[in-house]
Amino acid sequence: MRTAGLLAFLPQEFLPLMMVCGGLLVILGQKKLAGMLFTLCGVMIVAPIVLDPLLAQLPEWVLYLLIAYLVMDVLAIFLVLLVGERAWDEAKGHLVARSIIFLIFAPFKLIGFLMFGRRR
Repeated sequence: MRTAGLLAFLPQEFLPLMMVCGGLLVILGQKKLAGMLFTLCGVMIVAPIVLDPLLAQLPEWVLYLLIAYLVMDVLAIFLVLLVGERAWDEAKGHLVARSIIFLIFAPFKLIGFLMFGRRR
């Protein structure tokens, strides 16, 4: 379930509630889902301790790349919910193909712009 990653954006105050929900899931027999919820609680407790010093050492441009990646990933989750998994896979393939074509032709377009200037 890919949308479970969105639970990681909940504030720390939701940890007791998530643990209670995990306990209720164990009582109801949903041990796999409860285990995932307890694991998420553990990660939410440990991740800030590990990631804060690491992110403090990274240059600012790397943090901007990470933020852009996270924003695109959250948008992808919402698009999967809207249009479905197969449609999103198809759109992702088109985006990757267009990006590769852009990266191949960008140097030639730059050289053409530098040599001939802007053409209309």
